[in-house]
Amino acid sequence: MIKCSNIHFHYNNKKSGFQIKDISLKIEPGYFTCLLGHNGAGKTTLLKLLYGMLMPESGDVVFDGKNISNEKKYDGKDIAESEFHAGYEREKLTLKNIDKYHQMCAYVGEEWCIPFLSVMDNVDTLSVLYPGFDWKLYGSLLKKLEFNEPDTLYFRLSTGQQMKVQLCFQLARRPKYIILDEPLANLDVVAKRDIIEVLQQGIKEWDMGVVMSTHLLDEISDVVDYIAVMEEGRLCEYGERDEIFAKHDTDSLRDVMQQEAEKER
Repeated sequence: MIKCSNIHFHYNNKKSGFQIKDISLKIEPGYFTCLLGHNGAGKTTLLKLLYGMLMPESGDVVFDGKNISNEKKYDGKDIAESEFHAGYEREKLTLKNIDKYHQMCAYVGEEWCIPFLSVMDNVDTLSVLYPGFDWKLYGSLLKKLEFNEPDTLYFRLSTGQQMKVQLCFQLARRPKYIILDEPLANLDVVAKRDIIEVLQQGIKEWDMGVVMSTHLLDEISDVVDYIAVMEEGRLCEYGERDEIFAKHDTDSLRDVMQQEAEKER
């Protein structure tokens, strides 16, 4: 289980002083959690805190009993993220920065590879960081998502194609948890459906826990188990899907977010 308890965070380098404010939630194996909110609600920041790319100023992020918040203390400086990013470091690749947590947890949402290498060369390079990388699964997922451009330079791919490649790579690691930041953006209806299906495959076949941010609940409302609604850095709704829908229909969740924002003001 990934569990965050009463976490707070703000960016010193932003004039707005944007904050994550006293958020507590849990991501369990075998369940699909949707993180819902408008653009700017704080979804990406929260996902980075869950993954360890950012460290909370207070509160804890615990992964299967290990408090990862203590691995790299936040020191109040202007930081955007730590060097940990699924094996990719901004300046170079290095084995020493891959710890047990990041072997078992994957993050999808930002640049993760070397842009001027082909897709296949990137996967060849990065897969050595993960001894259990499943090439057969990787190939089948690419086929499922109808991607057939392995020799294309990564930076020449569309945003949607890059998302497909990154998702297939991370799933081929068979992670215990996968954290996805707006993976359905810039994709057509068929591609969105196929991505949801491959995520469900991971949940079913190896009990993977999924947390995915989006601002469009309609696309995944039938498959999620838990819904967390964010606005201005706060968690204004959190619970099982049926519990949330018993209180609000899909449209009215937008009103909930707006009401919570007005309370903060």
